[in-house]
Amino acid sequence: FLAVIGASGSGKSSVVMAGLLPRLADGDAIPGSGAWRILNPFKPGKMPLENLTNQVGRYLPQLAPSDIRRELDHESARGLLRLARRITSTRLVLYIDQFEELFTLTENDTERRQFIDLLTTAANEPDSPVTILVTLRADFYDRPLEYVELGALVTSTAVAILPLTITEL
Repeated sequence: FLAVIGASGSGKSSVVMAGLLPRLADGDAIPGSGAWRILNPFKPGKMPLENLTNQVGRYLPQLAPSDIRRELDHESARGLLRLARRITSTRLVLYIDQFEELFTLTENDTERRQFIDLLTTAANEPDSPVTILVTLRADFYDRPLEYVELGALVTSTAVAILPLTITEL
């Protein structure tokens, strides 16, 4: 789990999408990362479970969206782990951009909680094949802290991004 935190417009998404993800894909950032399955970035939006279902469905075309959703809705919160293992035998990288949308756009607290449980279960599982990257606006840093397991992940892995200079851009 990695939380990239910074002010609005600071370049959080750019650092991840133009910097980190290409280096992972090339195998430059971490030995062996070139073999990892890096999913397309997505945003939580108003319905994060539906967005996650659609995202995972792109990589599991043999499964109906309703089957994927049923897996993600399971009370064990292990659905993301199980689906990740079906997508790849190495490591799956899930990048959630504008993570603050989970707190600003998602109105259904049950859906928000299930989404958080899926992420924290996948991140905390000892043999998890899932790496989760999130970008979060600094003015929403307190929102994940309202959820014990998510707060622990964010506070232990947060990397602050200062506004990028012209050279850095």
